[in-house]
Amino acid sequence: MKRLFIDRYLYVWIILDLAICFMLCIFAPIDIFYANRDEYWFTLGQMFPSIAGVFLYLFILFGGIFYFLNKSKIKNEFFSFFLFLYFYLYIQGNFIPRKYGVLDGSDILWGEYKTYADASIILGILCIVLCIIFSFTKIKKYIFKIGKYLCLFVLLIQVITIITLVFQHGLSGKTKGNIITQKDLLSVSKDQNVIVFLLDSYDESVFEELVNSDNENQKEIFENFTSYKDTLSTYPTTKCGVPYILTGEWYQNAEPYEDYIKRTSTESVLYKQLSSNNYEINMYTEPLYVNEDPSLYENVEVGNYKIGKYRDFTNKLFTLVAFNYMPHQLKKFFCLDTGAFDGLKAADTEDDVYLTDNIKFVNNLDNEGVHVSKTGKLFKFYHLDGIHGPYTFGKSLIEDGQTYSAIDEASGNSEILKKYFEQLKKAGVYDSSTIVILADHGNHDYCQNPIFLIKNANEIHEFQVSDAKMSYEYLNSIWEALIKGKTVDEDFIKKCTEGKEYRRFLYYNWDDAWNREYMPGMEEMECKGDASDSSDLIPTGKTYYAERENHSFNLGSTLDFINERDVYGYVLYGITYGRVKTEALMTFDFTDNTYDNIRIDMTFTEQAQKGSYDVYVNDMKVGDFSYSLETKKTTLIVPHEYVKDGHMELKFVQSSGARYNDQYDYSGCSLSKMKIVSTSENAN
Repeated sequence: MKRLFIDRYLYVWIILDLAICFMLCIFAPIDIFYANRDEYWFTLGQMFPSIAGVFLYLFILFGGIFYFLNKSKIKNEFFSFFLFLYFYLYIQGNFIPRKYGVLDGSDILWGEYKTYADASIILGILCIVLCIIFSFTKIKKYIFKIGKYLCLFVLLIQVITIITLVFQHGLSGKTKGNIITQKDLLSVSKDQNVIVFLLDSYDESVFEELVNSDNENQKEIFENFTSYKDTLSTYPTTKCGVPYILTGEWYQNAEPYEDYIKRTSTESVLYKQLSSNNYEINMYTEPLYVNEDPSLYENVEVGNYKIGKYRDFTNKLFTLVAFNYMPHQLKKFFCLDTGAFDGLKAADTEDDVYLTDNIKFVNNLDNEGVHVSKTGKLFKFYHLDGIHGPYTFGKSLIEDGQTYSAIDEASGNSEILKKYFEQLKKAGVYDSSTIVILADHGNHDYCQNPIFLIKNANEIHEFQVSDAKMSYEYLNSIWEALIKGKTVDEDFIKKCTEGKEYRRFLYYNWDDAWNREYMPGMEEMECKGDASDSSDLIPTGKTYYAERENHSFNLGSTLDFINERDVYGYVLYGITYGRVKTEALMTFDFTDNTYDNIRIDMTFTEQAQKGSYDVYVNDMKVGDFSYSLETKKTTLIVPHEYVKDGHMELKFVQSSGARYNDQYDYSGCSLSKMKIVSTSENAN
């Protein structure tokens, strides 16, 4: 039967149009969603307007282009080009690995992925060759027929894949939950206020540099405050740092992190003192760090998250799609911090979701302003992003895409505080308010030296700097005193140190353990000197690691230290993103106990320097290995009798070589992959 409205070629162009748009606008975003469903706060249904809108736009756009190309005398050549471009993107996005580590805003080590780059080039050359063959040989007369069936075949595969994902995981709809909102964000009491600003990752050394370079302005902003420059935090990152500040209780991997948060929220000295002294509590932070029970905090409401700005959400979503489908050589132009989606959170609650975004906070200050609308006692806790890379703003408080430094952001943070203080003064409650400014951790060495400043109520003096040995271990005493209206000054801090020979710090190598039940293995340190000097933090030999964590392992599996998060569930301590400290411990419980000897194949990254390690399995030495820039791989054989009941504790002890610098250096041993298999090979 003759087609009435479209010719047979245009019919195939429409199928190609549908295949391209479906892959990029429907399949790719849904694939991304299900791959990260445990991390995303939005639902598949909430994504639908974005993916449907872009699909319709591109389908119409390509449809118009293909309509005119179909009228060309070289339509076969054009069709061949777009067909093989489609298959290039299809293979690039679905079969060439795209494991570039966690997209958290940190720089990607592009040199680590030479095989990905080579694969992109080889695939491109292959598609170009096929395009030429199908354009300039006798085969070209079959290109429309071949293209039609290939496109329909891929479409069918992708439709089946989506249906399978939906049946396996559902539509991932979220039930109602507790949401930390902006309710009463800038409301204060006319009677008594205790206001805490937590500026994330603000190192004391950065504050000192800012004060030295902008002395008069900073002294004016922080008039009446005392800065305690010798402050020791308790942990090196936010996940444990913020809960300790709020609860005063150490997390030592004795229970799942979430259980610790729920238990300590109501047991803490801070909460008990606030409750018994009749304080209203406004808690503005991320849900991860507190028990977001509406009965605890006045600004927690029941509701669902929703997407606040669909245009921005769509841009970020399809930037991520482009990152996945572009060749390796172009991916750097589409890098995205997946945490950027958090900035688009909204909720179906009466008040907006609270975000730790510095600029959003200052915009609220400018638009709404601090206002006295409460009476009685009020405790307000503001958690802001503080001085956190990538640095995106400076003193002007405008994010304009330019390059900034930590000092620039520090200056910007001071301007935010200045605006807030000025509005407190205008409202007539600044002098009577107690204000604490602190960071959950620093940003240098072990991140052990954060800022800590206090202005007591009705305290009047010039900006002061104290060298008293402050520790976050004293926060319970400090909160209790401030809540009761007592003064916390240098003498108070010095009394907290009486009878204490050292200050305690628990260090761990951060491994992006946001979703882990437990934290990475912790190493206890004692500080008997200056908190700013990491050499004054001496390991005590005590370690705390997640003995109750599930370490089930399937023999034959490969661990990818650079790109996978799950691998760190086997690391008790000493390895982060492949970098091995002077000592490291991993543990495995084999799911299959029918094994011979165990072979461990290790691959090193391009950052591995020269050195060697002794290796122990269940405290018995099984061998050693050396590594260098030239060493790509090494293998160890573990005798069967060393591994009892499928339990293997694998320990590395460095015997020579450069030590990995705990924060930013890639020196020392750097593992890329590890494969553990059963083998009949004998140990050397």
